[in-house]
Amino acid sequence: MINHDSPDYIKAPEEWQALPGSLEAIAQLCRADYRVVVATNQAGVARGVFNL
Repeated sequence: MINHDSPDYIKAPEEWQALPGSLEAIAQLCRADYRVVVATNQAGVARGVFNL
């Protein structure tokens, strides 16, 4: 997990908050030539709260 869980849907980039150290950890992996993939579950899209 790389971001804080929110009681509401994150609807804009400025609402997203990284967990402390998560972005630095991803950067370390990238510098070590690892490929980093982020998967996301967008329940708000499935429930029709907002569109992509």
